[in-house]
Amino acid sequence: TIFFKKREAAELLKPFFPALSNNRTRPRIPSVAGRPGLDGFFPKIENNGNFPFSRNFQTFSRASPKSRGFAGFGVDFARKRDFLVQKRIFKKPSFGGIIPPGSDWTRPIPAAGKTGGEKRGPAPETKGEGAKKRRKGREPVSGSTFGKNFRVTTFGESHGPALGVVVDGVPAGLPLDPSDIRRDLDGRRPGNSPFSSPRAEPDEAEILSGLTAGGLTNGAPIAMVVRNLNAKSSDYGEIAGVFRPGHADYGYFKKYGLPPQPGGGRSSGRETVSRVAAGAVARVLLGREGMTVRAGVAAAGKITAKKRDFDHAEHDPLRFLDPDISPAAQVLAKETMEKGDSLGGVVELWATGVPPGWGEPVFGKLDALLGGAFFSIGAVRAVEFGEGIKSSAMLGSEANDPLGPEGPETNLHGGIMGGLSTGKPIVARLYVKPTPSIETAQRSVDLSLNPVTLSVRGRHDPIIAPRLAPVAEAMALLVLADLFLERDARLPRDRGGSG
Repeated sequence: TIFFKKREAAELLKPFFPALSNNRTRPRIPSVAGRPGLDGFFPKIENNGNFPFSRNFQTFSRASPKSRGFAGFGVDFARKRDFLVQKRIFKKPSFGGIIPPGSDWTRPIPAAGKTGGEKRGPAPETKGEGAKKRRKGREPVSGSTFGKNFRVTTFGESHGPALGVVVDGVPAGLPLDPSDIRRDLDGRRPGNSPFSSPRAEPDEAEILSGLTAGGLTNGAPIAMVVRNLNAKSSDYGEIAGVFRPGHADYGYFKKYGLPPQPGGGRSSGRETVSRVAAGAVARVLLGREGMTVRAGVAAAGKITAKKRDFDHAEHDPLRFLDPDISPAAQVLAKETMEKGDSLGGVVELWATGVPPGWGEPVFGKLDALLGGAFFSIGAVRAVEFGEGIKSSAMLGSEANDPLGPEGPETNLHGGIMGGLSTGKPIVARLYVKPTPSIETAQRSVDLSLNPVTLSVRGRHDPIIAPRLAPVAEAMALLVLADLFLERDARLPRDRGGSG
């Protein structure tokens, strides 16, 4: 145990507490789990452990993992000590000055349970290539949870045993039938159209929790699983160890140190089955409030729809919104597929029944929330609301919507103005890139960065937009459900009673 006086403690902490320069000012140390600590004042450490200080802030001691401390410090005493020394914020026991980073005291000591006679090595690099090599692969694959009030956490990979989702925040007493989930999953299910992947997956959702025997939500998290029954990893044998152009393989490798996974792993479009299942729950919740969300394909390649018929789109092979132009779009998609290439497209989404005033005026703008949700879908490259890009070429007198007693009389703004809903239908368009997995030969590199020529075979969609439309619906539903619960929490309630 090392003891030091208050004045020496103040000197130690001056880099983090400028107020310590004034002896009349005593800094307030924020509490951690109700006890004094220093959380947030030291650089963040990814490891979890203890670096405890006593209540009177005079003793720095080694303690067991269960003793009090503050979150974010290293696994053992040696790592904590070495970190502080390398950052030049810790003095040696005599407090005679900062210890030089190359001195013996800065080198690792044996961990608990090891013999004390082990040779000490040099202090680990904190910068340069050595540090990069040590860090590679340590980052967790995060970003799997969406929402604040209506919280969704997805899991699973394209060629793993299953994908699934946990939906938390669903109010109790909501009628939920498996057919509600099935209806939405069928919209994105592969193998149900000549213009989708022939991978034959039934996509039957198993509801594992969150429902009463009578089919009502019980307020607990709803867990759902969809089994992968038709994955064929052998289709990727020829291109194992090769980065596929247009995919996330290269970025995943640079971030996590992982080679390309069969079917894309976590970055595959197959991952969106979990989102659609969660969106189906949100659809039931919002449907009771009179809100609807529908999406269809407004353009396939350079062929653009002139009408908006969502009822037709639900039964169209391309989910195309214009029944008159759909045959031409199908011919184009077929010709492109026969050439071993793929098409891009535009998905248009309408959300109706959304009350005015949803969203926040600055950083919580409704269009920003929806845009972020749409951009989380892998193939989406651009998003616009209302007239969107076209409004940049308009005059102000052309772009403004006249206002009447009931609000905007037209809807060039797409249902959102100033980041807030106006009560008009929310109209969004998602610009979807062509499927990157194509048979046409492409240049790439392997894991050793040697140049290769790649042709991706297997089962892939010649155009992603038709199956992306249900995913766009799901993401919009999740955003709106989140805002609905937030708004509902703010409303005053009649608690009953005699008062």
